[in-house]
Amino acid sequence: MAKLLINDLNFIILRDLLVAMDAHDKPLPWGITEELFVRVERLGGLQIQNLMRGGSWGHELECCRVAIGKLLGDIVDNLDKMKDTSPSDDPGRVLFYSAHDTTLVPILTSLGQFDGVWPPFASYVSFELWQSKSGSHSIRVLYNGKPILVNGCHTVRCSLEDFHRTMDKLRPLDYDGECESLAQRLMDSQDVSRNDTFR
Repeated sequence: MAKLLINDLNFIILRDLLVAMDAHDKPLPWGITEELFVRVERLGGLQIQNLMRGGSWGHELECCRVAIGKLLGDIVDNLDKMKDTSPSDDPGRVLFYSAHDTTLVPILTSLGQFDGVWPPFASYVSFELWQSKSGSHSIRVLYNGKPILVNGCHTVRCSLEDFHRTMDKLRPLDYDGECESLAQRLMDSQDVSRNDTFR
């Protein structure tokens, strides 16, 4: 009998199943203790973190670009529109996007803030546009109500210019081409069978 390795198990799917059962007050399956449940949840977080970083291939930026770059680009465009419109001319000063935890993971990874701990139920990321008395603009990003330091920014209130520089690196110029190219390189890698989580 072949030995089962940790990379042979999909902890992401197992974690989803257990979290759904727990959220609906269903008993955990036989043999799944609270301690094991916590370990599966942690391993699921680490496995999706590995997936977002391109497995053992180190393609984090490219993975983030194809996973979430288009959405981040839309968010930046909407922040720019708000910046260029006075509050009296635009009653729609708040925009909401609804997403799943599996959308938050690549957002947090792209911002440099995903630590392998799965986002708790009802988690959210907020992008706030601030204007100083001098008229300059800055962005503050919050995760579950707490300010986070975005990659490429020096403080939690990031200048609009620094925020744009970071987000521009994440925005795909040719989404279909980048996605196809990344997929092909990952499939050509010698390690692909060992780390292919969704095969």
